[in-house]
Amino acid sequence: MKPSPLYYGKLWMAGLLMGIAGIVPGLSSGTVAVIAGVYKRLIDSLDALFKRGEKKWLPLTTLIVIFTGMVMATFLFASMMSTLIERHPALTSVFFIGLIIGTTPSVAHHAKRLDNTDKIRLSSVLVIVCAFAFVIFMHTAQSNGVASYTSFSVRLFVILFTAGFFAGATAVVPGFSGSLVLLMLGVYATLLTAIAEFNWPILLTIALGALFGVIMISRVMHQLIKHYPQATYAGIAGCLFASAYTLWPGLSSVEGALLIALALGVFIVGALLALTVGGARDHA
Repeated sequence: MKPSPLYYGKLWMAGLLMGIAGIVPGLSSGTVAVIAGVYKRLIDSLDALFKRGEKKWLPLTTLIVIFTGMVMATFLFASMMSTLIERHPALTSVFFIGLIIGTTPSVAHHAKRLDNTDKIRLSSVLVIVCAFAFVIFMHTAQSNGVASYTSFSVRLFVILFTAGFFAGATAVVPGFSGSLVLLMLGVYATLLTAIAEFNWPILLTIALGALFGVIMISRVMHQLIKHYPQATYAGIAGCLFASAYTLWPGLSSVEGALLIALALGVFIVGALLALTVGGARDHA
């Protein structure tokens, strides 16, 4: 059956949200894909493009719609997200935490449905712990390099392509921030400057590297979900928990009755939004 315009509208909106998440260091596009309910569809579509005998038009159309939303968000909302993070960092972080926490029941339901069991294996618990610990380690190991490159060269091409590759590969995995990887590798400021100045050689180099990274890791994730669904989604859950932990701004950032009330309110809004989306959609 041919997908409806509403189907593609939801995909585009998911891509838009993923693009916004990709701008924020510490927030994962993969995490937002899980929240929006398009993660498995995204992974399956990427994998289908490289299989012989598969019908290509549907997965290709799915990917084009999602990535169109991501690209539009990058250019339209980069300035707005920077302003929110700069002026209201605590409330912005708490909202994202609410979204992440509200997503965990959907992740658990999806893993149960694919694995067809009610039992939680010890191996899955260990995967959750390991995934949590690794994301925390990646977060605390970040670099604060702020150098911005604007003059294009062969050396810069290699640096940007490599950084884009690792950013794309990690962005597909929930809990891993592609922007944070760029920050760690010292090219995040270069990306923001290139977006502001429409420096296409730099933007296309990073995008090309990210594309290769996304393609490679998506095929790995497809096989893991197919053969080890509970363990894979346990890892995703661990990454989600770690994302929420790393986004927590600290009690000192929400002092005062009004700010505490606002923080609680945006947390509840985020959690309810994720729970509503998770309850209303088809996880398959």
